[in-house]
Amino acid sequence: PGIPRPPVTPRTIAPDIEDGVRWLVNQQRSDGSWVELLETAERDTAEVVLVLKHFAIAQESYSMGLQWLNMIPSGNSDYLSRKKEVLAQSGQNITAFIHELLLRQNADGGWGSNRHYMSNAIDTSFVLKALAINGQGSSAVISKAIGYLKSKQNADGGWGNEDEVSSIEATVNVLRAFNQYRASY
Repeated sequence: PGIPRPPVTPRTIAPDIEDGVRWLVNQQRSDGSWVELLETAERDTAEVVLVLKHFAIAQESYSMGLQWLNMIPSGNSDYLSRKKEVLAQSGQNITAFIHELLLRQNADGGWGSNRHYMSNAIDTSFVLKALAINGQGSSAVISKAIGYLKSKQNADGGWGNEDEVSSIEATVNVLRAFNQYRASY
């Protein structure tokens, strides 16, 4: 809401995924980031870097995006989780990120937006997904987080954020996190 849509000219040629990749590369800022809103630069950059990793024509942009992510502090658990996922998949040392995520876990087993923030389903699901990469996190940490999420499931079967009504976003994120652990828990 509030973001004006750019003008659109319908495409008349056959779709080509590399055209989309080139478009993403062209949206990269000179500092290596991608930004829709300044507040979401870390999230936006992490998501684009995850995609560009798979395309040879974007390796320079991919590397610049990784460098930018390594230089900035993570503002919240969601962004830190996404950053950890990107850096883990690039083969970088993520020990500090894991430690920071674990420090942010609340006594109820969940995670909030930052340390000492109220736990919620979305942040907890992002952290669980991030910890699943390379099997980080002790079984006690994971069990407690899964227990937290199970306790927050609404009567309609879905999840909301911060005890709100069920939403597609929260439910999908929780189910994706659960899927990472379903064989063990």
